[in-house]
Amino acid sequence: MSSPVILVYGSHELEISEELVGATAQILGTTNAEDGLFSFDCADFLKVDSASLKARVQDFSNAVESVSFFSSEKVIVLKNLQALPKKKSPLEKIEKELLSLHLVKILWQGEERWFDKDSLSQPPHGHNHITAKHLVEHIEAQEDKNFYIQVNGVWKTRKIWIAQGEVASELSVDEFLTSKLKSKVVFSRSPGAAEVNEGNTHQFLKRLIGYLEDPVQGVTFLLGALVKKPEELPKAIWEAIQKQGTLVKKTVSYDDFQPHSWVLNRSRKKGLNLSPESVGLLIEIVGSDLTNLDHELEKLFLKYGQGASPSPDDLINSVSHSKRFSVFLVGQYLANRDLKNALELIRTLLGEKKNETLPLLGLIGFYFRRLIKIRWLLDAGLSENQVGQRLGQKHWQIKDSLAQVRRFGALELENIMIELADRDLQLKTSAGDPLRLMEDLAYLVCRGHLSRVSSTVQ
Repeated sequence: MSSPVILVYGSHELEISEELVGATAQILGTTNAEDGLFSFDCADFLKVDSASLKARVQDFSNAVESVSFFSSEKVIVLKNLQALPKKKSPLEKIEKELLSLHLVKILWQGEERWFDKDSLSQPPHGHNHITAKHLVEHIEAQEDKNFYIQVNGVWKTRKIWIAQGEVASELSVDEFLTSKLKSKVVFSRSPGAAEVNEGNTHQFLKRLIGYLEDPVQGVTFLLGALVKKPEELPKAIWEAIQKQGTLVKKTVSYDDFQPHSWVLNRSRKKGLNLSPESVGLLIEIVGSDLTNLDHELEKLFLKYGQGASPSPDDLINSVSHSKRFSVFLVGQYLANRDLKNALELIRTLLGEKKNETLPLLGLIGFYFRRLIKIRWLLDAGLSENQVGQRLGQKHWQIKDSLAQVRRFGALELENIMIELADRDLQLKTSAGDPLRLMEDLAYLVCRGHLSRVSSTVQ
């Protein structure tokens, strides 16, 4: 990796962190790692007061620009690049206004004075020239849409002269900026006016973009971003990376992401011998986040030891359940006609959170739509393997569903779907207590009361 800027991006923090660690070791080796590595998190530059932000930006600049006596190479790791604000900073507008105001130093009545260039009838020759940006030490955007300006110390007592034909008048810096800027500015902080954090973060963004566009010799920037594509980053950052950078794409996942290969390989590296069925169940229980999966694999190794092959029951009893798996279990209990456990879990999931009833009902509907598809395919004469092929899944992935679907006829599953649709309508129109509606549904399904009716049972 010889590029001075390397962007590692993807959907999983674990993969990005491991790639950054590996790249650091490749650049610095093992002997210089401690002296040449400086790590920062973009989140630390957000939602902080001006003083803290200024100190952190200075620490960042010192890390980039300082000379190391112990290492010829330096690595700046910057995590969570996606946290940086994507919208333009309000400070950009006022900075542009300041840069458009020009001052020139000319001899006036025997003394050198700074004049507003726009007020002069003819441009002077051989003069000193600055912009109004030089007059300003610090700017803050405030929530009341004013900008607080702190005037540069050397300019606090100086005057700006305005030519008016053969005469000239003087203004303080405060008066000059107030009269010339389109934006509304104040020179003392308004009582109770809060700073706009995005505006203050602009200073860090400007400094970072400058380094990325013109990297310091001997410095490599390793950037980590939790994004599906780099275009999701702030535009100016992405443009700077494109000029100098190399991209390293890790796993990009979507809603249906199932990292079977990753879990299988990871489990083997940790000394576990998981079957494909156990891998699928582990993902079903934990979810698809690689950090959580890695944590649970480590727990399984510590509990069962080298070369162990935890059974499905071991996984269910040993692994921390995600909320998604708890919802999955509700569907499983209903499909197994296990009323006791179905009711207990429904009450646990909903509790005081009645607003989560609709999502729960939707996922139960998804579970039973899968069962009715399998029922229809079996009734059409397809074998179990052919059903799996039609659904795009291995036989072991649908083994539990095949066992469950044999408890239901097609008519009963169709009636369950009708009942689910009716409950959905009642919830959306507030026509009943959510918890009671779900408990009644569990009773109807588990006691088989929908096996012969073709309309909603009240």
